[in-house]
Amino acid sequence: MNRRRFLTGLAATLAGGAGLAGATGRPRATPSPPPPTTAARPTTTGSTTTTTRATTTTRATTTSARPRPAARPMPGPEPFPDVRYPPATTVTLRGIQATQYEPDGVSDRVFDLTGAMWRTSPTDPAVKWPIVIGDGGSDTPNAHNTILKGARIDGNLDLDQDRGDNYDRYHSGIEHSCDSPSGYSVADGVRVDNMMDGYRLKGQGDGYLKRCWFSDISDDALELEDLSGNVFVYDCLWECVTAFSDRDGSVAPLPTSRLEVDGLLCWIKPRKDSIDSSDEFQGCSGDGAGEGCQELADSGRFSFAIWKGGAESRPTIVVRNSWFRIDRLSSYGASSMAWPGAGLTWGSGATSYRYRNVKVLWTGLDLAGNPTGAPYPGPPLPAGVELVTGPDALDLWEAAAAAWKTDHGY
Repeated sequence: MNRRRFLTGLAATLAGGAGLAGATGRPRATPSPPPPTTAARPTTTGSTTTTTRATTTTRATTTSARPRPAARPMPGPEPFPDVRYPPATTVTLRGIQATQYEPDGVSDRVFDLTGAMWRTSPTDPAVKWPIVIGDGGSDTPNAHNTILKGARIDGNLDLDQDRGDNYDRYHSGIEHSCDSPSGYSVADGVRVDNMMDGYRLKGQGDGYLKRCWFSDISDDALELEDLSGNVFVYDCLWECVTAFSDRDGSVAPLPTSRLEVDGLLCWIKPRKDSIDSSDEFQGCSGDGAGEGCQELADSGRFSFAIWKGGAESRPTIVVRNSWFRIDRLSSYGASSMAWPGAGLTWGSGATSYRYRNVKVLWTGLDLAGNPTGAPYPGPPLPAGVELVTGPDALDLWEAAAAAWKTDHGY
């Protein structure tokens, strides 16, 4: 996201006492990323052994066993299936990569990076942004109709370090651009772990994220601020501080632009932080200055919300067959947990919000990871979104996430 523009507008908003959902206090003014440096395409090849970080949740044992829930919610028909991918040259890359991959200036390509892995981003300057597709420099898209398949990024941020102190090592695991309003950018089967952000779509046309697993994302799973067209999220698993960021971008969405989500499992996963992690970054603001900040200070756990948007966000939201796990009150307060169409300012003009077969799984975990029975603290949920609480919510999530990983070969 364009952090300079966002921070300037945010400071004015907070000074006026506005309680926009997703306000982030006084984050460090992160500079816009420098223009990518063109690098030769890596030629390192070889077999790859991957290791997946196991995530465990400690819960008190009980004497009565509840039946395990059924499988995960299944998505409907796939948007832009692979039979529609361009009959074009497929570029392949395999093995451990030591430099950034930046295939710009090429269109109608399938980049099959299945088996290619980046391990030292973002602390290694050579791979601060591991994959940048279709960016001609100075954030100018110069390619369209590109598909990225199977890439894997294992970031190396220190998860024991305060989240705010990693802002200088900010950026998305992958940036993907399109230079045509009738074009598209597709991510299919991509894996991103332990980065500040997961994926950033830029430019014009439509963006698709399908079968993508993002884990230990310390900020936004998906950044949409610099894309004007539609966005489709299909059959994905995300573990992130914020799911969708769609505000204050350099490219305004079209009045007809929409965000469609089908078959998403999303955990708003708490992250280590503190309220004084730096002189410039403060981890609490708005109505989170009470209970939310105290929790953050006491536990070192930072939590935000699903939606980060405003009046300039895409005006149409459609969410189907998706579950969202939330463990704690947002450190920015209950108002930041609102949904588009139900208390959250999101989009202007002919706005439309539709939810079907959607669940919020409120675990209400204490600091030891045990469900507390605390009531859901957020504003009322919109029609079409069901609230499940306590141990049942945690059971649903654990079974669904395990089923998703099995179904996708993890």
